[in-house]
Amino acid sequence: MPPPVITYGDWVASWTMQTHLRVIVALSLSWLGALLALCHRVNGGAKGFSREGEPGTAAPLARLLAMGGLYGQQRPYLEVAGVTACAGVLGMVALACCDFVYARHTKARWFALHVIANVWISLLCLPDLAFMAADPLAALKEHRLNHWPASLIFSVHVYHMAFFKNLQPIDWLHHLLMVVLAGPIVITAEVGPMMNYNHFFMCGVPGGVDYLMLFLVKHSWMTPLEEKRIATVINVWFRAPWLVSVACFGYIQFFIDNTPLHIFLFRCFLLLLAAWNGATPPWPLPHPSQTPPRHPPDTSPPLPRSR
Repeated sequence: MPPPVITYGDWVASWTMQTHLRVIVALSLSWLGALLALCHRVNGGAKGFSREGEPGTAAPLARLLAMGGLYGQQRPYLEVAGVTACAGVLGMVALACCDFVYARHTKARWFALHVIANVWISLLCLPDLAFMAADPLAALKEHRLNHWPASLIFSVHVYHMAFFKNLQPIDWLHHLLMVVLAGPIVITAEVGPMMNYNHFFMCGVPGGVDYLMLFLVKHSWMTPLEEKRIATVINVWFRAPWLVSVACFGYIQFFIDNTPLHIFLFRCFLLLLAAWNGATPPWPLPHPSQTPPRHPPDTSPPLPRSR
């Protein structure tokens, strides 16, 4: 069988796709690298990445750029909420820069921005993900964690609501649930590294790959059917099991911590939210009335009966 002939159009499409992917990776890593370098400088080297110490007693800029841990430090709620909001605003500024420089010049503006944000969230969650994998019991006893992944998740949702039109009702439900309702609870639940373990699978790699495939579909570099097939595999095998495991870890954490009733209820809500995200597909399913019948009705005239 002769090898397939690669036309000039195929070569241009492949080169264009690779260029777009390189730009997405470059924008993601450049902002994240600048953020980590600033954290390293402001917080005095490796101390800014350590869980030791008390970021709440440091200067406001040092608290904002603390990568080791801010949540779970028994700081006043308004202080923690303010730092989270400031980090979220910085995330929105970074998204706006990526939007004006690159995303709005593509055919899939929202998908491109979501991929970039998912890269940020995934990489920032890696230390807590490794902690959960290396020593789960110690991680479940720890309350301190990095606040940046949660702040960037808020940034993505707020940016979508503020600067995009024609949002569907399911988009508003998703954004309001994740920001207005779950946002304050995430700050106060004090679940520790398990939070970023959850973010890695809920808002990190699996979703980032899916949005990247949707970006490719919008540019006709992937067929919609192929995207659905791969997205189903990702959701079933690489997203849902780990989000369900969050609920299992949270159940174990109930027996480790002696928490007040309101913290207990907040954690129950977050665990149900994680399990619900793992059990539902990341795209809306069609209504049964929109699904074509498996066997189309036979409209041919009946055959004459034999006597």
